[in-house]
Amino acid sequence: MTPKYFRWWLVMGWAGLAPAFAFCQTNDPCRPAITPAASLRCAFGALPMAPKPLTAGALYTSVSDTAQTAYGTYLYPNESNAMPDSHRLAGEAIAADIQPLNANGNVDLAGGKIVMVAEGMSNTNDEMTRLIQVFLASNPAVNPQLQFKNLSQPGCNLTCWVDKGVGTIDPQVQIVLMKHSNNVPQLANGAPRVPNEPFTTAASKRFPRHAQITQGQLKKRILDLKTQYPNLKLLYLTSRIYGGWSCSPAPEISFREPVAYEEGFAVKWLVESQVLKTDSTLNFSTPKAKAPWLAWGPYIWDSTWPQDWYRDDVHPCTTGQLVVAQKWYNFLMQDSSARPWFRDNLAPSTPANVNAMPVNSRQINLTWNAAKDNSGSAGKYKIYRDGVFIGAVFPTAYADTGLHPNVRYCYTVSAVDSAGNESMQSLQVCASTLSTNIADDARGPQEYKLFQNHPNPARRATEIRFRTPQASFVTVKIYNAFGAEIRTLAQAAFAVGEHRLHWDGKDGEGQRVVSGIYFYQLRATATSTEQVFSAVKRITLLR
Repeated sequence: MTPKYFRWWLVMGWAGLAPAFAFCQTNDPCRPAITPAASLRCAFGALPMAPKPLTAGALYTSVSDTAQTAYGTYLYPNESNAMPDSHRLAGEAIAADIQPLNANGNVDLAGGKIVMVAEGMSNTNDEMTRLIQVFLASNPAVNPQLQFKNLSQPGCNLTCWVDKGVGTIDPQVQIVLMKHSNNVPQLANGAPRVPNEPFTTAASKRFPRHAQITQGQLKKRILDLKTQYPNLKLLYLTSRIYGGWSCSPAPEISFREPVAYEEGFAVKWLVESQVLKTDSTLNFSTPKAKAPWLAWGPYIWDSTWPQDWYRDDVHPCTTGQLVVAQKWYNFLMQDSSARPWFRDNLAPSTPANVNAMPVNSRQINLTWNAAKDNSGSAGKYKIYRDGVFIGAVFPTAYADTGLHPNVRYCYTVSAVDSAGNESMQSLQVCASTLSTNIADDARGPQEYKLFQNHPNPARRATEIRFRTPQASFVTVKIYNAFGAEIRTLAQAAFAVGEHRLHWDGKDGEGQRVVSGIYFYQLRATATSTEQVFSAVKRITLLR
């Protein structure tokens, strides 16, 4: 029995699976785990000396090899995973300059788009699809003018890449996310790398040639992208996921270890050559630059990934795809070169027409007009009393209670969108609570009272009741959820007693309003004392 077939037979017998080939080529979303997973790689493909991530600063778990260690690890120069300050500041300056562009590549703040594209092979396609579906679609924290195109090509790596582009919006592309791979490269002596070849002194003689070949291919592709996308400014790279679970019988597989691990050096050296300015063709700082600014995206190679995060030899299943997508999303949300254009950083408009109305000796009611945001309406409003934050609400109304009698209070209101951007505070308005000899609503049935409408929710019409303890001039108005006045139901003098008004669900022009949330406000001014009572309640209207 040849070694290859012996390995298949041994795996099949040990795991109790038949046939063995199905074990390695399952079409299930996630392949079943092998137990014990820590001691077995698919078809005994374990690396005797498993490498640590580049970010760990050491190549091996237990054995050092000076020939490879001499190349250093870490993502950036000077044995650091942090980007050098000079390169980071350059990236931040470029990011701050990114603006929405129209189809001709000209700045268009109102109707333009910031286009980001992804390039890579099938792994990249799967991971970026999850990034779009799970983290970007309808996400209020993401810039609404950002448009993401997944241009990854399943089954095609750097050696068979075909330019497809995004056609008419090529001039709008300003950012690229890239995770490419290479075919199994030929070594310096022309011999192919042996799959799952362990890290030994003998193997190190074949390193770094294949990584250098990949580095050159990545560089060529990036320079081609700059030609294809004339406004390309930022390009983030990463390398392959862990390939130690591969069990393909093919003798030369580019995704097997240690090839997948070593391709991280191709990205590392390429980024370093721009950071250290050792390659003039990668200059990004001139108006006629031939390359975009380069940086690592998330480093995703991780030898702790279990086998059941894969669906076959090399492709992550849903779990693995989500892990990588989450890493990309976190990176784009947090990195200082991505935040200015990736996140929704535009604050809503400032709330206008803030009105403060005393209700009794312990309550002041606030109302204001709704603010506008680039993604629609503001998510909530923050209330400040005498410069101190006191609460947040969604409707355009707020009741400030527990106050002291006959005291003057001043208020401002700000709008906050779903991404957490806060507007400037509104113009300050002030009002004084009523004195204690004016009856408070809680003291008995002889006080002003605005009752909840009935029925609520209302389908076609509803009744609004209120009580006046003394002769008063009363105004009752209906407002929509954005604070716009819909209709005035009453504006007249009312005697002492309880009163009823009827709202038929129509606006001031006799047109039926749509389903939604509405507010009705009572404002009563006592005829004899000119003291004011005001209250607001909410109506839910269903059609």
